[in-house]
Amino acid sequence: MKRYLVAALALVVVSGLCYAQGRTAARKRAEDKANSEPARPIRVLVPAIDRGEKAAIRRLESLKFHVVVVPWGKLEPHRLKDIDVILLPTQWDEEGDHARFFDEIADQFHRFVHQGGGLLVCQPNPTKRGNCTPKVLPYPITFSNWYDDKEPARINLNPDHFITLDLADADMPFPGDPILKIDPRYTVLAKQKSTDRPSLAVCAYGKGRIVVQTANESRGATIPLGDEIFRRMVVWAAQRDGK
Repeated sequence: MKRYLVAALALVVVSGLCYAQGRTAARKRAEDKANSEPARPIRVLVPAIDRGEKAAIRRLESLKFHVVVVPWGKLEPHRLKDIDVILLPTQWDEEGDHARFFDEIADQFHRFVHQGGGLLVCQPNPTKRGNCTPKVLPYPITFSNWYDDKEPARINLNPDHFITLDLADADMPFPGDPILKIDPRYTVLAKQKSTDRPSLAVCAYGKGRIVVQTANESRGATIPLGDEIFRRMVVWAAQRDGK
């Protein structure tokens, strides 16, 4: 009788071990499959404003991002699905109907970011007004359209951040639209050395992220923005930096 009980107990233990090992192996196979599957390309929406967006679109595509272009008047940020980042290209706040429209739907931009989206804002270019404080940004920043390029040297203020990690000062964006005032909830990552004006800032807002950079993203700009830092801006805004 004892012999049968011992055999039965041994069978139960072995069965339990096999079941546990089977579950562990199945879990590992699932993890391996997940890790082996390529991540979905980052989807970047660019509003068509008939200004400088074509250069931004070409650059995004060359960096292997999936670009979606929407006429500015049909943009509804709070209704977007499967969009990781909205990019507002150079001249996005230049005088015109599109700039007024963006101000009118500013709360939709805020909701998009607060719910987990990314927003990458390039130089607004307020040519006639000279200065602007766009409502699109939930934390205020005041930009100027007048810059000083006599001494264009920049400083990397945070070489440990994902966007600026180990990059040279010369890789930092030039303040084509210098930042005059900035809310303290932003972290300033770069500035112009001679003027002390910020040229790159980031913040979290709700579940999402915001990147503000004041260089012209066109490769043909007088002081061009490098591919690598531009790529990192998009990746960080999309929360694909692994953090």
